[in-house]
This record gives sequence, C-alpha cells and structure tokens, in this order.
Amino acid sequence: MSLQRTFLVPLHRRDLIALAALLALMLAFFWKLAFTNLIIARGDIFYYFYPYRDFAAQAVREGHVALWNPYLFMGAPFMANSQVGFFYPFNLLMSGLDTTRAINWTIVLHILFAASGAYLFARSALRLSLAASLLAAISFGLGGYLGTQIEHVNQLQGLAWIGWIFLAYEWAISHQQSAISSLRWLPLALLIALQLLAGHTQSVFITLVGLGCYALWHIIESFFATRPSSWRNYVLRFTHYLLPLILAVVVAFALPAIQLLPTLELTRNSARSGGLPTNLAVSFSLDPRLLGRVLLPDYDGAMPAGGEFTAFFSISALTLMTLGVATFKRATRSMRAIMLVALGGLLFALGGYDPLYYLLLRLPGFDLFRAPARWIVLFVFAGSLLAGVGLDALHERKASWKSALLAVVVILLLLGLVWISTGLTPAGASGPLERPSTPSLLFWLGALLAVLVFTFYVFRFTRYSSRITYCLLLLATCELFLATRPLTYNARATAPDALLDLRLPITYLMQARQGDTPPDRFLSISDIFFDPGDKTELQAIYGDQLSIDAFYDLLVATKMKEIIAPNLPLHYRVAAVDGYDGGVLPLRNYLEFQRLFLDPALIQTDGRLREQLRSVPAARWLDLMNARYVITDKVGDQWYDNVLYDLRFAVPLRSGETAQTDQIPPLKADALGVVYSDPRGTGTLAQIAIAFGDGVTQTLAVRDQPLETQGGLSVTRLTWNEPRQVKALRVTGVDGVTLHGLALIDRRAGAFESLVIAPQGQFRLAYSGDVKIYENTTALPRAFFVGEVLSVASDDEALRLMQDAQFDPAKTVVLMSAPTSQTGRPGILSSSHVVTSTPEYVAIDVNALQDGYLVLADAYYPGWTATVDGQPTPIERADLMFRAVKIPPGQHRVEMRYQPQSFAVGAAISIGTVVILVGWWFGARHRNRSRVL
Repeated sequence: MSLQRTFLVPLHRRDLIALAALLALMLAFFWKLAFTNLIIARGDIFYYFYPYRDFAAQAVREGHVALWNPYLFMGAPFMANSQVGFFYPFNLLMSGLDTTRAINWTIVLHILFAASGAYLFARSALRLSLAASLLAAISFGLGGYLGTQIEHVNQLQGLAWIGWIFLAYEWAISHQQSAISSLRWLPLALLIALQLLAGHTQSVFITLVGLGCYALWHIIESFFATRPSSWRNYVLRFTHYLLPLILAVVVAFALPAIQLLPTLELTRNSARSGGLPTNLAVSFSLDPRLLGRVLLPDYDGAMPAGGEFTAFFSISALTLMTLGVATFKRATRSMRAIMLVALGGLLFALGGYDPLYYLLLRLPGFDLFRAPARWIVLFVFAGSLLAGVGLDALHERKASWKSALLAVVVILLLLGLVWISTGLTPAGASGPLERPSTPSLLFWLGALLAVLVFTFYVFRFTRYSSRITYCLLLLATCELFLATRPLTYNARATAPDALLDLRLPITYLMQARQGDTPPDRFLSISDIFFDPGDKTELQAIYGDQLSIDAFYDLLVATKMKEIIAPNLPLHYRVAAVDGYDGGVLPLRNYLEFQRLFLDPALIQTDGRLREQLRSVPAARWLDLMNARYVITDKVGDQWYDNVLYDLRFAVPLRSGETAQTDQIPPLKADALGVVYSDPRGTGTLAQIAIAFGDGVTQTLAVRDQPLETQGGLSVTRLTWNEPRQVKALRVTGVDGVTLHGLALIDRRAGAFESLVIAPQGQFRLAYSGDVKIYENTTALPRAFFVGEVLSVASDDEALRLMQDAQFDPAKTVVLMSAPTSQTGRPGILSSSHVVTSTPEYVAIDVNALQDGYLVLADAYYPGWTATVDGQPTPIERADLMFRAVKIPPGQHRVEMRYQPQSFAVGAAISIGTVVILVGWWFGARHRNRSRVL
C-alpha cells in the first residue's frame, strides 16, 4: 500500500475569504487591544512581561544583546532566561514600539496565528468543509483558553503555533520520497524552533508530546490497516512517520542554540535543577469536579482571571464535538489520531487527580514543570477540530439520533458538575465558586435547545443542511463573544498610566543614582492594604472612563508602583534585592542566601521576599546586600494620645542592651512619647539619655505607667521643662522591655514628629508618602575590601559560620572553595570605588593595605571573568552568592566582564546550522533539477 498522501495547496479563494473573516472576528473580539491605548495591568503581563520586554527592547534598539540583569535578584542572567524571548522574531520586530503597544499587538497577532493554523490544519489534514474549519479555528483561537493565556505572553506565543506544527508534520509525511532528501520536514523544524524561541518550554514539551501521540497513532493504524510483506516494509512505515519528526526536532533544537545553551547553563544553576518535587509538579492540577466550569461558556467570570482552569467552548462546539467523537469508526486516520490527542490532553491535565500521572513524573521532562492543567491545551486544540468533524458529520447526515442524544447527556453531565463544584476554591482563586447565575443557566440551556432544533431540521429537511451548518457556526461565534466579555482583555483593559505614570517612591530611588556607579539596592516589605492618597483624584479622572474592574486594576497597579514590586524595578531601572520569576530563576544560590534571615519553610521558589518577611532583616544582612533603602507601608502605624507613631521596628531591650539614633527631625519638643510592650518588671523598664542641641544631656526613666493601651501596645510620655532641639537619643534596657516607637512632641503647638529607632544599624526616614522609605545609613557599598577570610567546603558550613552572632560581613568574607580555614587581619582598613558599571561590565579601583579580597555584592555566576591590572584572576563565590577576587597590597584596577561561553558556542551552532541547511537546500534543488534534465 502506498504511503503517498495528498495535501491541500494552494489555498482557494473561498479559503482566503474565510481567513479574512477570521481576521475580522479576531479584531471584533480584541478591539480594545488592537485599536485603543488601553493596557492589561494585572498578573504576569504587568508584573513580569512589561519589565522584561522593555529591558530587552531597549537593548535591541541600542544594538546589543542584553546578557545580564543587574536590577533583580541582586543580579541574574537576562537573555538566558528563556521566558524573556529575546531572539523570538516577533519580539525583535516589535522592539521599536513602546512596550505596551508591542505587547498588545503581539497578543492580537498570535491569536490570529493560532486561529489560522487550526483552520489550515482542519482544511488540509482533516479535509473538513470551510464552515467546519472555521468552527475549529474560532473555537481554538477565540475560545476561553487562549483568551485567558494572554496574561502569559510567552505561553500564548508558543501555543499559537500548535496548528501550524501539526500542519507541517502532515506536510512532511504527505510524500513518499525520502524524508532526508526531500527536506519536507524543514518547515516543521522551523516552527518548533520558533516555538522554542518564544520562551515557554512547557508549551514546547506539551506540543511535542501531543504531536508524538498523533504520529504514534498513524504508525499503529498503518500497521493494522495492511500488514507489510517484509520487515523492511515495517521499517519503511516506521521511518516514514517518525523520521521527519526526529529530524525536525534535532534541527529545531540546533537552530536556537544561541538561546538554548545559555538557558541550559542557567537551568543547572537554577532552583529547578534536578526537577521539581512531586508536590510542586502536581500543583494546579485540574480537579475533575471543575470540568463543568472549565468547559462550559463562563458568562459569569466565575473562574479566576488569568488562571490555569479556563478553557471554555461554546455549547454548540461541545455538542458537535461529541458528534465528532461518535464518528470514530467512519473517521479518517488523522481524525482518529486527533481524538487520541484530545484524550491524552484531558487525562494529563488531571495531574495529581490521575494516578497514572505519578508514573509519568518518572519520565524525563514531566517533572520539570508544574501546572498539569496546562495540558488541557491539547484537548482544546483537538476538541476544536473534533467540533468541526461533528459539524461535517451532521451536514453529511453521518451523525445519528443516538450520537445527538449522547451529546445532550454530555452537556447535562457538565451542567451537573457545575453544581457539584459550587463551594470549591480553585487554585489561584480568592474564594469558593458560587452557583451559576440565572442568565448563565438560560444561555446554556437555550444554546443546547437551539443546537437540538438545528439538528432536527438537518435530519428532517436535508435541503437546509448547508444553511443550518452556517447557523450553527454563527451560534457558536455569538456564544463565545458573550462568554469572553468577562475575560481580562475585555473587562479589565485599563489606562496606560497604570504603568507609565511615575510615583514618588520610584522618582526618589531613580534620583538617588549617581553617574555610572551601580544604584544602591532597596528591599520592599510592604503589602498593598493601603489606599493611595490620590485615590479620589484617580476616581475623578478615570471613574467614568473605565469599568469597575478596570479601575480596580489601575488602583492595584498604582499601589504596586508605590512599593515597586515585584519586577517593576527592572522597568524603572532601580535595583532591588528580590524579584519574581516562575521559571528557571531565581538562582539556587539566591535561595540559599535567604536562609540567613528567613525560615526555610517560607522560602518561595519564585524568589519573592516581600510576602514572606514579617519584619526588616537584621542590619548586617541588609548591609551585605547593599540594601540602602527599605520600603514599607504605614498600615502598622498607630495613633496614641493624638500622636501618630511609626511602629515598623520592634526593639527588644534586655538589661544593659542599648539602641540609639541621631536621625532627629528639627522639631523643638518638650516631650517624648514612647510606645512599648512586654514590660519585664514593675520599676524602671529602660533609661533614655536625651542629648539636646545646647550640649546638655538628660536621662529619663521609662516606667510601666501607660497613658493608653491598645492592640497589646502601651504608650507613655516623658517630659522636660521647655521646648528644645534634640540631637540624639540613647535607650538602655533596665528591667527589660520591647520598644516599638518614639515621637518628639511639642505640647504647646500640638505638633509631633515620629522617630525611627531600629534594633541594629542606623535608619532614617528618607521619604514619607503613601509608603515610607527608610535609608540604611550603614549599608556597605556595592564593592568593598575584606581582610579576614574564612573558606568552607559546603553551603551548610557557610550558613553556620555566617549566622554566628559575631560574624560581621564588613570584616569577614566566607569563600565557598575549600575546607574551613582562616586568614588575614580584620583591623586594617582599605578602600574600593566602583568607577564604571554597566550590566555586563564593572570596573573598580582598589587601594589595599594588605592581602585580602574585593567583594562585589553581585550574584556569582558562570561566565563572569575578572582581571586585576589586566591580568586574569579567578572569581570565587563569596558569602553564599556574591563574587570575590583576591587582591594583593597596593593600588589596583579590577575589571569584571560577563562573557558566557554558552552564548558564544550557542551562536556558533545556530549560525552553523543555518549554513548547513541552506547548503542542504541548494543541494536538494540541484539534484532535483538534474533528475528532470
């Protein structure tokens, strides 16, 4: 039996009209993103992709590759993070646009790619009619799943090519000529490479597994259709279906090696190296009880916006999908293969609810990703095609009343699951699911009734079947149009000022940077329970222009800009201690470093510190991280006796322990308010020595005699004779007490100023608005010289040494290189100064009075090289995650460059692969011409 297959080329005029109709529908669904300046200001698209794409686009405009990101995680690879999609062609093409416009148009463009790919595959591979192919395209491209994934831009970009990849595979196997010589597998290779460059590796993995199932069914069915006469024919059939896929995958991974090799290197140094633990690998699994909510049109917006569980079809498509599955025996081989893909996608999406999935986690690749619910994209793609199969089966009267009855039963079962799932809280949701609204129920039942009526007319009046086919297509489109109104791109598109309008904390930190020296870092530990002070003004400007949900997103975005989190520091080019990434970042060393000041059970694999910190870390760790600024909100501040106290820092003082501050506001005061808790005696709790501006010092006793007590805190007031300028305060514990806040008070004028007194280090209130910015005046510079060296053989040993109360990072460095040893003298001062700093280059002048190490508080990572006075010198990992270079006595220039070998080798492989393919293609053309002649 011949393996020769036909393939639909070129397109007919009706197909071009159908594709134009798809374009028009896509613009109707996504008109806000296509034609207005509104943006999405929520979820990953706001906190993750805007900053990353803006930084990448700037590098492209400047004509270089952004290899290093100095603004998040105290330094991390940039381009190597595949989710950036630095080399993805459509990202490169849109680099000249402003970031918000580029992402809006990217979303619209890739929705069109997804829909057109599904259409062409349905027409060419499944031989569906124009109406059935349109139904498949609309169900996949304009349905709930891709409409929700717009918040995951790189995921959408990768998934948009699924239909094209399946189409290219069909093209590759549609000719009997040798797969190697024909190069018909090359389009498949190019499309997989494009999907890899989009930057969502899980989407590539899911696509290839789905395509593998599709190819496997072809192999199995071809063996059973006609038994080959010899083992050579077995091999021929096996290679015919499998070899194009293997060749395509090999070449597809070689072409983007410029991206993949740096990503592989990053993966080895990532927290995800070695795979995810089982509990994370099955997180965000699809609860079978949610299937009704997942698949039925979500008119209420019940499922969490931007979540993993929205994948709805129209009632029409779900009904026709059942009819399509019922044609299994009469279907073509490709149709049956698509049914296998749909089944696999649904079973894999169950994840932890499917016992077989735990066996899959033992296979390579499955344990690298979380959110098994994402496998449902295979069901969405294949199910959309099966809806088209069902529409043609109905039109051609291949469907029976039994299959129609089965479709009704399926819809009713899904409706039943909607009620069963009421009260469940899906992962990512803030509360339990409510019962569906009456309009939703009416829409569901009305659409089902309409489909049954149309089906009856097809069976009864054959001559109307073509018209009814288009009526069903129109019904499905209208259902999806209504169901997608609550989705983010419609209901929550908001004003561009959500990103573009600068807030004062951002401006303050941007102005703090001086010249080419690296900006001092900040740590944000604020939540967003506060309201912006200009909320009323924002309401007046945007209240009548935006929906309630869109204004809410604007307000939340405004608050996130106030606290500059989680990845917004990259967008505004201010340096943060932490960041956010759900992929191959943060580095494993970064998470190890957090163990110095955070309970290991609270450490997040996505790198975020803000939500986990309950208080400001000890000053020595802030100093080591070059964290000069700490951002907090005012929610914890309290009024006592008509005075507002800053209660951010709690200072436990045992007998003899002291805390002090000379950061005193210029208010002449005659009283000092003291907020305290946990008094450990009945007499004097503490002594406060007050140094006045005239040189006089007065000591006052703090006793447990509160004027007011609320929330477990008490306030007392110490007074003196007349208003005077205070220069410094020193508090010494006596019986013992925990100090929470101090305030200078001018009793005559009713004025007051809150003071900052911290358990360690010197903090001053540098900015006060909707949030507060404290300056850590003892923060170490980004580069500093250390004379005392401890060398250890393991991270655990380093943690033990550094957590010792006597460890001072300004005097001692712990090197991760050898068994424990100690060298150097900590008492001799030396100096260092950063002369020039760019993301991939740092130059530092050092004046060393002894042997020691220059410590640069930037992340240690392979690819960084160093020279001292032009001579290469090794970089060692210091204090768990930073870089250190050995320095001899004298004045020296230290230079560090980021020149990863993985990037150079990857570029060589990519260029070499292109050259080989071009030569191969020309050679194939020459051979074909020779045969003709």
